[in-house]
Amino acid sequence: MLSRFIPIRCPVDVVRSAYVATYGSTTMLSGVLVAPAFALVGVMVGTRVFRTAGA
Repeated sequence: MLSRFIPIRCPVDVVRSAYVATYGSTTMLSGVLVAPAFALVGVMVGTRVFRTAGA
């Protein structure tokens, strides 16, 4: 498949895999692990911005 792991593409590939009902693929596993990591990073960055802005 891909020669390199591109994390930003994982959620898109998960949706594609779910659409064709290939739930046991490694693409699905990697996407399910990467999507919460993106959410966690977003929350951490948002928290830091609010704390430094004095809000």
